Formats: sequence, C-alpha cells, structure tokens
Amino acid sequence: MPLINRRRRYRRNHQQNNTKTQARLQTSHKTADVERAQRWSGHSVDDMPEPSSEEESNEDFIEFAVQKKCTVSHSTANNRFTVRTVSEKCTSDHAQQSTHFQRLSSIKRGAGTNQWNSALLFTVYSVLCTFSWLFYIIGTVDQPPFSAEGICYSMKMRILAWLDFPINIFCLGYYVLRCLAATDRVRFVLSYASIIDLMAIPSSLFAPFESHRHLDFNFIRATCIFNYVDVLTYLGMIKSNQSIQSARICFALFTMWMVGSGLVHGLENLGDFWIGSPQEVNWSFFEACYFLLVTLATVGYGDYVTRTTLGKLFICIFIPVAMGVSVSFIPELFRNFNTNQVSSEKYETIHGERHVLVCGNFDNNSLRAFIKGFLCGGHCKGRARFNLVILRPIPIDLALKAILSHFHAWVRYFVGTPNNPRDLTRTKMKDARAAIVLATPNTKHRDAEDGANIMQAISLKAQKKTLRVVLQLHNFRNKCLINNFPRWTYLVNDMVVCMEELKLGLMAYNCLAPGFATLILNLLNIHDNKRSVSKHFERWREEYEYGFCMELHDVGISHEFDNLTMRDLATFAYDKWNMILVALRCVDPAKIVINPSDLNFVINVNKMRAIVIARDYSEALQLRCYCTACMAHTVLQPCNCRKPQTDKRQKVTIERDLALYEQIGYTRRMELNSDGIGDDTSSSYQDSSSQPPSFRHSITVTSPLTIGGKVVHGISNLRAGTMNNARSHASNPRAEYHKANSVELRNGASIGCIANEFRTPSRRHSEGYPLDRTGSFHWVNDIPLAKAILTPNQAAEYNFSHHFLVCVVGIPSGGPLSLENFIMPLRFHWQPVYDIVILGNSQLISTNEWAKLKNLPRIFIVNGDPCSFTDLYAVQLCSSRACVILGGAEEEAESISTDLCLQDRKTLLCAMNIRSLLQRDLHLVHLTTELCYEKNAHLFSSVDTQKNDYKLPVWFNEPFARGLIFSNSLLYSCLNSLFYNDDVFHFLRVLISGQSADEIEALFAVGAGLQPALPEQTHRMVGVVVELRSFQQPPFSFMAKEQRRKPLTFGEVFTRCLTCWQLLCLGLYRLEPRGFRYVLANPKPSTILYAQDMIYCFLTIGQKDTPEAWRFPNTHLAINKKAR
Repeated sequence: MPLINRRRRYRRNHQQNNTKTQARLQTSHKTADVERAQRWSGHSVDDMPEPSSEEESNEDFIEFAVQKKCTVSHSTANNRFTVRTVSEKCTSDHAQQSTHFQRLSSIKRGAGTNQWNSALLFTVYSVLCTFSWLFYIIGTVDQPPFSAEGICYSMKMRILAWLDFPINIFCLGYYVLRCLAATDRVRFVLSYASIIDLMAIPSSLFAPFESHRHLDFNFIRATCIFNYVDVLTYLGMIKSNQSIQSARICFALFTMWMVGSGLVHGLENLGDFWIGSPQEVNWSFFEACYFLLVTLATVGYGDYVTRTTLGKLFICIFIPVAMGVSVSFIPELFRNFNTNQVSSEKYETIHGERHVLVCGNFDNNSLRAFIKGFLCGGHCKGRARFNLVILRPIPIDLALKAILSHFHAWVRYFVGTPNNPRDLTRTKMKDARAAIVLATPNTKHRDAEDGANIMQAISLKAQKKTLRVVLQLHNFRNKCLINNFPRWTYLVNDMVVCMEELKLGLMAYNCLAPGFATLILNLLNIHDNKRSVSKHFERWREEYEYGFCMELHDVGISHEFDNLTMRDLATFAYDKWNMILVALRCVDPAKIVINPSDLNFVINVNKMRAIVIARDYSEALQLRCYCTACMAHTVLQPCNCRKPQTDKRQKVTIERDLALYEQIGYTRRMELNSDGIGDDTSSSYQDSSSQPPSFRHSITVTSPLTIGGKVVHGISNLRAGTMNNARSHASNPRAEYHKANSVELRNGASIGCIANEFRTPSRRHSEGYPLDRTGSFHWVNDIPLAKAILTPNQAAEYNFSHHFLVCVVGIPSGGPLSLENFIMPLRFHWQPVYDIVILGNSQLISTNEWAKLKNLPRIFIVNGDPCSFTDLYAVQLCSSRACVILGGAEEEAESISTDLCLQDRKTLLCAMNIRSLLQRDLHLVHLTTELCYEKNAHLFSSVDTQKNDYKLPVWFNEPFARGLIFSNSLLYSCLNSLFYNDDVFHFLRVLISGQSADEIEALFAVGAGLQPALPEQTHRMVGVVVELRSFQQPPFSFMAKEQRRKPLTFGEVFTRCLTCWQLLCLGLYRLEPRGFRYVLANPKPSTILYAQDMIYCFLTIGQKDTPEAWRFPNTHLAINKKAR
C-alpha cells in the first residue's frame, strides 16, 4: 500500500507539473525562444545564443516539444535550437542539427520527417513564386503593368489571374505561418521577404474579381530566383563551397537584372501621370531587359532610352548600385571558375619522364629555394631530371605564379591535399618516383605543422607503400610518431629529416670548431653555384666562393678500388680529382665509417658507397666510373668491363621485402608473448646485427614498458638495434643484475646490450665518468632537475671557466627546446667534459626534456635573463670557450610581426650585449647566433663590408662566412640535397648523435633516458674528433718548424696528414688582414698556407696531443710565415 500511494502521488504531481508547463508555454508568445528553452531544458540564458532573426521561434515547435516529451538542445553550428524525441532511454547525446532550410522556411522541426517537410515546403514556395513571375511576364508582353486609368482584362489576362490566384493563396498561408513563428513580429513585417509578399499578394488576390487592372507588382517575384541556391543545395546538386558561392553570385546578378527590368518596364509604361502627359512608350518586359543590360554595360546604342522622369531617376540610382555590385561579384565569379577548373585538372605523364610529388606546408620563399636547388643544383649533373608536381590546398597566387613561371617546363601546380585520394589520383601518385613533404622555416606553430606533415606522409604511404617519402619535421620529439606507422620502412629509403636535430647538432660542433656549421651548410648548398657573384668584391670573397661551390655527394665505388684500404682510396681520390673521401656507407652490416678509420679497413665495392666532397655530382661520378681499361670515367659512363659481384640470394621485389618485414615483426611479437627464458646463458643478449639492417628502425607497440618503477604504456619492443630479447636463466647472477639495471618489458623483453658491430674492444672506461650502455656518452646517475637549476648568485659562486654558454632568448612557441641534440655531441666519450651552462628561463626545460639530460654530466641551468649584464657576468661569459644564442619565432601582435626584421629583435639585442662585453674585456669567445630572418645577418658585419652584405645572399655575407650566425632558412633549403644523397643524411646523423643514433632515439621516445653500462661492458663506440687546429698544434707545428725550401700547400698537408697521422683535413679557417676569419671548404691543392691559418680536421678518437704521440717523418716542405 505505501508503494501504491507513493506512485499515485508521483503521477498526480507529474500531471500538475505538465499542466503548469503547458499553460506557461502557451502564454509565452511574447517571451524569447532562448528563455523558453532555458526554463524547459535547465540551461541558463547566458549559455544560450540570441536568436538570429524573428524566424527563430515557433509556437508549434514548443507545443510539439511538450506533447512528444522533447528536449531542447543548442546547435552551435548555426545558433539555433533543434528537437529530439525523448524515450525512456535517449539513444543520442546530441540533437540533430537543423539544416539551412529551417532558417529559410522558419517552420522549425527537429529531425527526421519534420525537417524534410520544412525543406519541401520552402521548395514548393520557391517554385510557385517562379510560376507567378512567369505569369506576369506572359501577361505584360503587350500590356503595361501600371496604368492610372486602368486596363480592361482580356480573356488571356483573366485566365492568368485565376491561375495566379491559388498560388497567392498558398503564399498567404505560408506568410501567416512565418508570422506566427516570428519572435519579433515588427521586425518580421519590415523584412524584405514580408514586404515582397505584402506588395504582390493583395493585387493578385483581388485581380480575378476586378474589371480593370491598375497595378501588378508580380515582377518582384523574381527575387525567388535567389532561393534556388538553397534548393539546389538541398537536392545535393551543389556541394562545394566554391560552387555554392558561384551559384549565389549568378542568381543574385540575375535577380537584380530581372527586378530592375520590371521597375523600368512599369515606370516607363506608367508615364508622368502627375502632369497628365500622354504615354509615349509601350515597352514590353523583354525590351526593358534589353535596355537595362545595354545601359549597364555602358554601351548605350540609343535605340531605347527612358522618357519619363521616374525612369530617368531610377536609372541614375540603379546604374551606380548595379555597377558596384557587378564589380564586386564578377571577379569573384571568374576566380571561382578558374579555381574549379584548376581543381579538376590532371597531370599528364609523358613516356620517359619521371616526376616527384611535393606537398606539405611551405611559403613562397622556401618553395622557390627548394625548386631552384632541386632543378638547378650541382647534384643534377649526371642524373636524370625529375619533374615536380606540387600539391597544395591553397590556390596559387600571383607571387607564386611568377616564381613557377621560371620553371614552367618542369613544375606543375595542383590545388588539393594528399589526404584526399582523388587529388592523389589527379597527380599520378602511383607513377611518382618519390614524395617530398616540406616544412615552413621559422613557423610559429611547429607542432601543428609537424602533425599535418605526418598525416600527409601517412596518407601517401597508405595509398602506395612502395613510394619513397622524404618527410621534413621541425621538432625532434615528433619523429617517433611517424616511425610507429606500420608501412613506414627504410626499404625504399624513407627519410625523416628533423631540422631541429641538424640545427642544434651543427651549432654544437660550431662551438668545438668555429665555422664548422658554415662549412657543412656550404657543402649541403643546393644553389646554382657556378654563377659567380663576387667578381667585383674583395679577394677573401673569391676564395670563399671556391669553397662554397663544393658539395657533399654519395656515389658508388668502381671495381678498380676493390680490396683497397680506405686511406689509400682517399689519397688517390684527392690526388686524382681533388675529391675528399669523408666516409663510407656500408650496406651489410648497415653502418657509417667516417674517415679516418682503421688502417686495415678494406673496401668492398659491392657493399659500400662513398661520401665525398666534390665540386658537383658529375665530378663525383668519376669515382664510380673509373676504369683503366675502357676509360669510362672520361665520359662518365658506367664501366662494363667487370660487373660487380652480387650476393647469392634470391632477387626479391620491394613488395616481398615489405612482406618479409611484416612477418619478422609478427614473429617477434609471438616470441615476446611466449616464455622468453632460455637455457643458454652464454647468449643472454641477442645481437641485433643478425637482423637485416633495413628492419632496425621502428617502434612496435604491443605492451607497456616499465621505467624506474613506472609503467609507460604503448611500447613493447624498441627495434633499430635498441631492444633485445632477454633469454637468460633466472638464477644467473648476470641475468639478475641485468634485470635490475635495464629497462624491462612486461612480457619479458628488455633493453639489453646493444649490437657491437660498430664498437671496438678496449679497456673499461675508468678515467673520469663511466659510459652509458651504448658506449657513446659520458654517464652519471640521475640528477634532479631542481638540483641543476641555479640562481645567478649561485652561478657566480661556481666561478665557471672554459665552459659552453647557451643563451635561450624569449619563449619559443614551437614546443620544447630539444637541447639533447646540442648537448650530446659535446658529451661523446672522446670529448673532454666541459661545463654546459644554459642561461634563460628555467621553465623552458620541462621534466620530460630533463629526463633525456639527467644522466649527462656537468649541465647547469641558470634562471636569468641573457640580455642582463649582471646575469652574463654571473655565468662568466668572458671565461667561456664558446657562446651560443638560441632564438625562435614567437607569437607576436600583428602590428609587430608585419616587419620580418623584428622576428630576431630579442636575439639581436642579446647578441649586441654579449659582443659589447667581449670587446670591452678583450676576450676572444666565439659567438654563434641563430637567426630566423636571414637579412638580419648584415648587422653582424664589419663597417667595411656591411653595405655589400645587405645586397648579397646570406651565404655570401661576412658573418656567415665567419661562422658567427646560423641561418634556419639556409638549413631548410638543404632538403633536396639530402633527397638526392640519402647517405649524406645518415652521415650527418652519425656525426651528430653517434653510431647509436637509432638506439638513443628509441630510448628518448619512451622517456627512458640514457641507461648505465653493464659490468662486463668493455667496448666503446667508434667515432671521430672534429677539431680546428692551428700551426702551433701538432702535427702542423712540426711542419712549421721544418727547413723550408718552398711554401707549404694545402694538397701537401692533406696527403701527409692522412698517410702519416690518420688525420683528414677538410678546409681552412683563414685570417683576413682586417682581423676576421672565414671558412674555406676543400681549397685548391695549390693553395699556399700561412702561419695564421687554421685547419678543420677529423682525428681518430685515440689520438693524443703529446709530441710522442705524433711520429714525425723527415720532410723538407715549407710554410710561408709572412702575413698576407
């Protein structure tokens, strides 16, 4: 009984509430829809938008909601309300949005059939209005529409009046419904749609019952033509934005013409009735249309002219208005037409031609630099030319069209996106040899642009997995996102070029060897370097230009050099072709061997490629085509005297290699899911060198990873030679230590000992700091971030000396700084450990970024301002070895960002303060400044060269030649050089991050950081030492003290250093008489050396600077000590 009584009370209260609600809603016709919906749905008025017009409310709409127990929800897309029926369980969380026809019809139903009914009602209304307009044209062919005396109805006019009568009855009912649905009825009555109905409906309703016709305003029914845009949209005949906009323009112009013609027709036939003048003209409607079109076109043949005062007054008003509308609409119409034509174009391939698809995010300047380097660079000589097919969602503008006009024979531009398969089909992506995804230099939204580029790369690989894709990214941390894509494989030379990694790595080497970054960027230049720009300038520019013309290329090796040592090949190539052999790329096992290397390292021409410094690719080809029998190198044709030996394995296609790759990944996942414990303790760690080199590159996601007691989900196996399967017995002490000190996987896999194919056996590193598990870097225990952060006062107590100072200016908006790319080259195990002091806002280095740096020794973060003299004195600027200023594009106000020079304003102010302090204290500290806008480079020039530097490109500016600035734009333009020479990219990665670059990258991707070395680990990673040595340092000091007979040349020094001391010379850092130095890459062998010159060189990591370590042979070469 209590339960029954409770239910009865609930039903009674519920019925009372429904009655009160209905009464309140029925009496709320003066209340806005927003307030009514707020009371019904529980939302506040502030959360609801104001109705856009008087047609946004409807009494039937509210009553329907009450009767059907509907809820009102807000539609944010078009600022209206929609209705959905509520059952006991609502099947949808969001109401269906109202369509565009609900705004036009004003009869608002929520979804389903009600929505279709409102759209159908509006369509019928538009069609009937069109018929009414056609009846007006037929009835006024030979009769005027206006007449003061009146016109008797003929039989034809009477029939048309009765046909028009039901149409206007429907229009009247439709008007009443809209009026009832209006919230503000005064505003509704004064709207243009209501005025049209009020003028047309009364005269048409009374016309069948009159004997004479005086006024007929049905010509204004021509305005219904504009409604057909929405009708066509409703029917799905036009869908795109451009087609809808074009239809609106066309219908608007036609409506304006028809309505204007109707007014002229009526006014001219009406005459000047107030003065009683007789009617002089009797125009038909078509004659009025002809007159208005000819007059609006400013032709004016004179066969038709207005005679009445009202007609002349109307023409004086209509022509200026119509011309203004036409001038605004017609260019937009042609623009849309051209855009639609462009979007439907297709690329037509020609037999024998090859093309490369270019997409991504880029501006006009970066695209111009890319196209110029891709088509006109020195790497194009000796190679077949590729056509460029640019696919971009932005229509081509006039500036870009002017740029592409210089390369119209090889470049095509298409509007579209790689995310649309239809656009890829139009550009013949299936036939493309490769795809390049570009990035915009100095963008303010680096993470967003990286995400867009990654999505485009994924779309390309999804359409064709064998397509080679070269992806350009900004941030280093975004590389793991594309490596996780299953179809991303290096079997087709896919590359992810992280510009931040290259930038910071080269700037770090610029601290060790001032000007080294300039030397590398010059070798990667992609400009038309055979055009001299320094004919009328100083001598130093002419010498610098010769080194600027040098380039890095990868090339095959001729069979003539098989089984030759690397040192002998380097000596022969330099003596024969003035070509410097920098490194070798080995295929099996995959590795980069940098010169100088082991004396007994023998070349296998079938498994190696050479990376050389040459003037262009045609000269580098001589190393591949060299043959003493047929002299193929003289014509740069492949030699057929001796075919290279091939491996005895079945020749497979790329598709089969990819299938094998997927099978290997599946097998490894099955092994991880099974018990990973073996009985053989001698093989506790699986050597990754047994894996095919092409498969060691990606991250497979199957299970979580445990790091420092925390579970990091999403990573189960890190390949690229990083992760190995732990198959040791549980009772083995070595396995127990490995389990406690390695990064473990939940299902048994762990980060064990890495592959030793790049390592050389040596003693355990007992001097100074221990090594990490890769054998590449100095390692210490975890350092908390709070301990590394210092105040300026605390930094002054440390009294830093011979340290590297990094000044971080401003707050970059593109994400983390990725300082690990800058610090790692300074923390190789062969590099002495100097303090690294980071001056800037300490909040710029987050906890995630510090996780990559916490195991590297002697890193200090000083929370200060790089522009403050006090903070610069606190970090001992004048006692540092080198100083680097890092800047970046920031979010600025539009009034400031319009001036591109102001992008580097904070960086320039900091650089000027530092230079003033160094000049005041007379300290020689090399300063490297990062510039976003390259035209600001002339501000670092001396007084004598500043005028010329502003006119020249940045790579010929004095500050760049001296190694004082680092240009982001010039680095980004090197992508096409890396496209042609992918081995050069791997060489740069090894030079910056070491041979374990893939392993370190995989560890950083999961936040693991550097791992400690194992107790039995006795090997260290092989590398080279990059130094800038003078003639006061050995071995050059020995040559300076010789008995001199003739001046010493660079060619003689190069040969002697390579053959006697395993030292590779790359170029000079020459002193100019005005007191500054500049970079010379691979100068002529006959270049005379001076005592003030300094030499860029690669040294072996075991070389010491003691006199006993340099065995000096007796020679009789001379050096010129005279100042130039």
